[in-house]
Amino acid sequence: MRQIRSDRASRKANAVPTFWHLDGGAPPPSGGFVALVPGADAPLIALQLPAALTGRARDEGR
Repeated sequence: MRQIRSDRASRKANAVPTFWHLDGGAPPPSGGFVALVPGADAPLIALQLPAALTGRARDEGR
């Protein structure tokens, strides 16, 4: 059973993302995807990260 989980995690990590163009006219795909939007239309999201989160964990957003 452990090997199956490892194989799934490996496939998921190596999966090619699906890209969706916001101004392409097509509906968004089901499941996970990366939305591509024109720069002027991209939302900006402010994040407040905890002060205790430092180093690599802060840079990677974990």
